[in-house]
Amino acid sequence: MPLQLRGLLHKLAGSAGMFEKAELETKAADPEDALELCPRERPARVRETIEALTEAT
Repeated sequence: MPLQLRGLLHKLAGSAGMFEKAELETKAADPEDALELCPRERPARVRETIEALTEAT
């Protein structure tokens, strides 16, 4: 799940950047980086990511 989520976040951040949606790009890129760097915190990061993306859309 975390690897799939990271991949989706990466695609979302890239797409948001192409359409000049800086806030959405940041909200996708920040948790993508966090998921990669903090494996023991992944469950909490996944929840935070889903909440942040829900608010951004």
